Amino acid sequence: MKIELPQEVKNIINALSQAGFEAYAVGGCVRDVLRGVLPEDWDVTTNATPEQIQKIFPESFYENVFGTVGVRTGSESKNLSVVEITTYRTEEKYSDHRHPDSIRFAKTLEEDLARRDFTINALALSSVDGAAPQIIDPFGGQKDLESGKIKSVGDPDKRFLEDALRMLRAVRFASTFGFEIDPQIFDAIRKNSASIKYIAKERIRDEILKIISFTPKEWQDSKDDDRRYSNELDDTDVLKGPARAFILLHESGLLNFILPELEEGMGVSQHLPHRYDVWQHTLRAFTYSVKENFPVVVRLASLFHDIAKPRAKSGQGEESTFYNHDVLGAKIATDFN
Repeated sequence: MKIELPQEVKNIINALSQAGFEAYAVGGCVRDVLRGVLPEDWDVTTNATPEQIQKIFPESFYENVFGTVGVRTGSESKNLSVVEITTYRTEEKYSDHRHPDSIRFAKTLEEDLARRDFTINALALSSVDGAAPQIIDPFGGQKDLESGKIKSVGDPDKRFLEDALRMLRAVRFASTFGFEIDPQIFDAIRKNSASIKYIAKERIRDEILKIISFTPKEWQDSKDDDRRYSNELDDTDVLKGPARAFILLHESGLLNFILPELEEGMGVSQHLPHRYDVWQHTLRAFTYSVKENFPVVVRLASLFHDIAKPRAKSGQGEESTFYNHDVLGAKIATDFN
């Protein structure tokens, strides 16, 4: 596989190298390049300090405690207009399960990669003028990319206690990449699922929206108006798209802390013409909205449209009713804000 870095990233790495420093493209951008996907953004790591980086790039900006300097490249591409450069670092104890109590600049690339969440994100690319980029992979991330596995860098319990959002990220990666979560990691998520309560709602919201916004590649071309509303939904489609994330969230225990209202629909039967309970019906309605490439607001509506049925239900079987579940559902959805 031929790997090519954007010229803007090459320029930054070369400038750091010419100044006598090590520099590599790192993290999710490397993962996406190896997957054949256009990265959303580009990150570089180096042994240069933030002050040294700013001397090389005078137009850069540095306003954080994490050693990250933003370099404006002048590129018209949104994903390349700013490239973030971060000094090698290690992180100390995470008392709040969200942020490191302190950081320490590290001496080697390997130390920096060892602090990352998953093996597929602990990858780096070197770039030297006239030579093909070289992959640095001390934790087997390439193999896990090829086999479709989500594995942690080191002890998963430690990784999730450091930053509980990583549990939700594992689910997102699994559902959007079509990967499997390593059993050891899934057990660790079950064990630590309650710690997601330490994470800000805004961070959880962003992860959920990334899940909801995803459309599997085989469905992305279904945009012809003549096919709108004509795609038949197969039961296996639920396991192909982002609905799989909500199944994994339930199985891992995370959904109980994030959107317990969805779980209330499990086992809540409906009368004909409904064939499924509220939970299964919701997953299928949501999957259909994804398959039809509907916008995010419609996908959210499909996910929440029956969220109040369990609380509004009266009677059983053919005698069951769900009066005013739409009004109650609107109130529940509003409370999510």
